[in-house]
Amino acid sequence: MIIDKISEEFPVLTDAEKERIFAMSEKKYNMDNQEKDNVGFDDESEVRGVEQYNRPILSRITSIAAAAVILMAGISGGTAFIKFKKNNPATDQTKPTEAVSEIATEKEGKQDIASEYAEIAYKLTNRFAELENKYYNHALSVDIDDTLSFNVYNSDVPGKKATEKHYYRVTDADIQSGDDLKNEIKSLLTVEFYDRLFSVNSGEDYETLIIEPQYTYLFSNSDFDKDLSNYENNSDIDLADVNYHSLDFITYKGGFYVSTFHNPPVNSGSYSNYPNVVKIKKNGFSATLFANFKPFINTDKSQVGTNLQFDFVCEEGEWKINDIIIGRNMESAAAYAIKDYFINDCDDYDIKDLMITKDIFINDLEEDVKIFSYDDDNSCKVVCAIKDKYGNDFLEFQGNVVFKNDGFRYALANDRSGIELTDVSVTELQ
Repeated sequence: MIIDKISEEFPVLTDAEKERIFAMSEKKYNMDNQEKDNVGFDDESEVRGVEQYNRPILSRITSIAAAAVILMAGISGGTAFIKFKKNNPATDQTKPTEAVSEIATEKEGKQDIASEYAEIAYKLTNRFAELENKYYNHALSVDIDDTLSFNVYNSDVPGKKATEKHYYRVTDADIQSGDDLKNEIKSLLTVEFYDRLFSVNSGEDYETLIIEPQYTYLFSNSDFDKDLSNYENNSDIDLADVNYHSLDFITYKGGFYVSTFHNPPVNSGSYSNYPNVVKIKKNGFSATLFANFKPFINTDKSQVGTNLQFDFVCEEGEWKINDIIIGRNMESAAAYAIKDYFINDCDDYDIKDLMITKDIFINDLEEDVKIFSYDDDNSCKVVCAIKDKYGNDFLEFQGNVVFKNDGFRYALANDRSGIELTDVSVTELQ
């Protein structure tokens, strides 16, 4: 009875009218998808795109409205269509509109998953950044009124001047020992990845932290908790007597102290862009972003930083970091590309008149490079001030740096095939 009533109120549409409505719906669907992120999936669930995707509420409403139009066109034939379908098995095939709907649902579902994974990556990588700052830069909350000082020397190196080391007492509620700090880092990593990063050297009482892109730092198993309570404040300490510990983190009469040598203003640590989910696998996913804090940058002026790819897996019901692949540092790579240009391609100026050396392992220009914009790890638009041999600002370089492969990945200017400069302009500064 309901179908008959609908059939009376909504007459059967002609084929032309149906085609027109379907075309309008298809056009609306395509327009909506063009306005969304360029995040996509191939058959192996590779994700393409660099922006965070948040599905707009308005988009959902308009999609429902379009679906309603298609549905109404489909049922307007009433009982006649139902009887026709029953008597014609061939009509059981999936309709074009149904196929479009299935594709849209599948794509939206994957985009929602990518968005969910991006949030997971955002949470874990920012926690990693915060702990790396504390671990590497000593960026802990401290009481600057509770201090210690020691004169540290090495009796095995006669004649070397003693170093005065100053300490602040750590006030972080969650970090009151070296083990607390290491356990916080460990909580973010899978067991396998942690074992790779912190491997005990045979015959040595050291753990090797190998996450830094340029150097390897050694920390003794007990280095975080080296107890100096038996030394008087402001006394001398021979490194040979404390097994050559770094003495960056110490325990003193029940308090946990950190050296002020690296201690910058306390901040939580952050990345220069939002995580970009690039691959979804059966047991996890991968996301890339740029780290703009040490040890992943060489200069405090870095604004973009070093491209990192994090691999995540779910271990015992919790998402963990399973690998970190270190890519190129944008400022450093751009600076080497500009240096290479003035050494090999620029005929208007002699590098003898510029503050640029021919040593490819010296990055003369990194402090002066500014990135205007960048396309993930592929290219960037830069400006750089070039000084004359007396140290005065002389030239302004502008151009696009295109990275064609992994050349310059580790900021070594020994592979010119990995870069290309376009739209180069060099002007003299007045």
